[in-house]
Amino acid sequence: MATANRDLSSLSDYVSQAASKVEFLLDATLGFISIEQNGVMKVLTVVSFIGVAPTLIAGVYGMNFKDIPELNWSFGYWYSLGLMAASVALPLLWFWRKGWLGGIK
Repeated sequence: MATANRDLSSLSDYVSQAASKVEFLLDATLGFISIEQNGVMKVLTVVSFIGVAPTLIAGVYGMNFKDIPELNWSFGYWYSLGLMAASVALPLLWFWRKGWLGGIK
C-alpha cells in the first residue's frame, strides 16, 4: 500500500510539472503571436497614415471653389501633385529611418 501511495504521489508531481510546462509553452506561443500581430499593425498604421494626407490635399483641391489661389496659376496642378508626393515621401522616409516598414531596414 505504501508503494502505491508513493507511485501515485510521484505521478501526481509529474502531471503537475508537465501541466506547468505546457502552460509555459502556451504563454510563450501567445507572446510570439502578439509580437507578430504588433508588427503587422505597425505596418498597417504606417500605410493608413501615408494615405490620409494626399487624400486630404486632393479633396481640398478638388472642391472647385473660385477662391482657390492656385486655380488660375499655371503651376497650380503641378503644385498640388508635388504637395501630394511630398506628403507621401516625407512620412515614408521618416518611418523608414525609424525602421517601422516591416522587413526593410
